[in-house]
Formats: sequence, structure tokens, C-alpha cells
Amino acid sequence: MPRFCAALARSAPDAWHALAEAGAVPADLALAAGAPVSWGDGRLRPPSARWPAGAGHEPMVAGTDRAVGAGPGAAVGVAGTRGDVQSGVGVALGLLPAEPGHAGGPWVVGRLAAVGEVTLHNRAELLARLASAGVAVGPGVADGELLLHCYAQFGAAGIAAAEGMFALAIADGAELVLVRDHVGARTLFHAHADGCWLAASSLRALRRWPALRAELDLAAVRSFLTFAYLPGEQTLLRGVRELLPG
Repeated sequence: MPRFCAALARSAPDAWHALAEAGAVPADLALAAGAPVSWGDGRLRPPSARWPAGAGHEPMVAGTDRAVGAGPGAAVGVAGTRGDVQSGVGVALGLLPAEPGHAGGPWVVGRLAAVGEVTLHNRAELLARLASAGVAVGPGVADGELLLHCYAQFGAAGIAAAEGMFALAIADGAELVLVRDHVGARTLFHAHADGCWLAASSLRALRRWPALRAELDLAAVRSFLTFAYLPGEQTLLRGVRELLPG
């Protein structure tokens, strides 16, 4: 099975191009109005949504659940440089078939779409919670789609209620939402270059992205050789950060 990749850029074609450069096969999505649409022939139509007026240039990638008001569960962040985007925003999702992993999707729930690596340990509890909210989900639903239903219905609280191993990239209108389980059992990395955000469960995918010009971060190498681990969001590649567990 593959790993997954997601991109957010000034336009949908730019997002698709970034995925292709990283070695991903874009997902074939057909979403509600205002969301990105990716066609099987590789052509993408940009969404109509725009970033909020007056938003800043700093990326919003949450390292803790407190940043988004979630409970003690997964980290949820929005990847994007809102000040960079003046008009349409393109979000593209894809799989990395050459990378060994456990990714699946795309899963579509309403105007949301997602790809990810998801293994849930409390499926029955999540299904019961959705049922109590009037959301009918079949018992055979994939773990990734079940987690997306929880996000669609309950927001960050739905992610916080999940137990298991998961990393998820969600196209939510003009936002790319990154989700990681609270112990970090699944990896998720992100980087920004040339006005585009790229996130992937594979560090190699980001290294292949030409716009990033990824090089070894010598300070990170020294830390790894000294302490046998890397603190915080740091990775061995300059400009690439790891989404922290919740």
C-alpha cells in the first residue's frame, strides 16, 4: 500500500503540479461547489473560496491540540500562507504508489475530502457517537472515512475522540487540514516553497520536490548524532517540519 501527499497553492494547477513533482498520483475528486475538483486526466479546476481578508502571512500549522481548541487527542492544523493567496486557492490530494505505507482514500464526506493512513481502535464508540448525532454510517466504512465523518460532524472534538494510529490530510474548502494521532504513531511532514504548501507522510516525497531545494540541516544532524533523536518539529531536511502529535 502507498503513502499520501497533499498540496495547497495559489491555484489548483499549481497544487497538482507540486504533487506530481513529489511523485504522487492525484486523487480523482468530485466535490461540492466551492471545493477543489480534480479530474482523472490531471486537469484541476480551482475552488471559488478565498482566504479571509486581512489574514497574516504566517503558516498556521498546529503543533498541539490547544492551538485549535481540541481536547486531549490529535493535533489539527491548517497549513497555508493566507497572505500569499489573493484569489482562488487550489488543494490537491494524492497517493504515493512507490512508497511503502498504509494510505488510503480519497474519502469524500459532503464538501470534505481526505487521504491518509488511519487505523482506529475505538470504531464502535465513534459509530455510536455519530449515530447519537443522527449521522448514519455503515459498519463496514473504512477507518479513514469514519474519521472524516467525525471531523465533518464534530470538528476538532471528533478527531480528539478518536483512538488509534492515524495521519490525515483533509481538503476543507480553501484550507488544508493536517491531522496526526496523539502519540505520533503515523508520521506527517510539511514544507513551504514558492507560495505552495506540501504535506506528506513520506519525507522522501518532500525531498523530491524541486521547489524546496531540500538540503541536509547540519544543525539537525548534529542534534541527532548527539542525542539520538530530533526535538520538536525539526527534521534532517532544511525547511521541512514534522507535525507534532497532539
